[in-house]
Amino acid sequence: MKTSMSMSFNATEIRNLRYRLGWSQAEMARTLGCEGQTIMEWEAGKQTPTDEYRGLLMRFFQNVESNSDKLQRRPVAEVLMAEQGLEQIHDFDVLTTLEGA
Repeated sequence: MKTSMSMSFNATEIRNLRYRLGWSQAEMARTLGCEGQTIMEWEAGKQTPTDEYRGLLMRFFQNVESNSDKLQRRPVAEVLMAEQGLEQIHDFDVLTTLEGA
């Protein structure tokens, strides 16, 4: 992931940041103060974040980078993959697990 202050946050970068934070799309939306649909559209590449949201995403990214050794929460996808012995997992499986929690 790029570390430039002018980071544009494409669909993949947003999804990867969300996974690193261990958040569902709903959690990210709640934290950013936007609709869950907005996160879905960013991750699908249908929309890009406004300058305001890019600034917030950059703060999250910088926080994750500077504190990565202190993060205690494991992303849901990582836990599911380890428990099920999988090399990859679909977002639907993660969402289903989070909805059941």
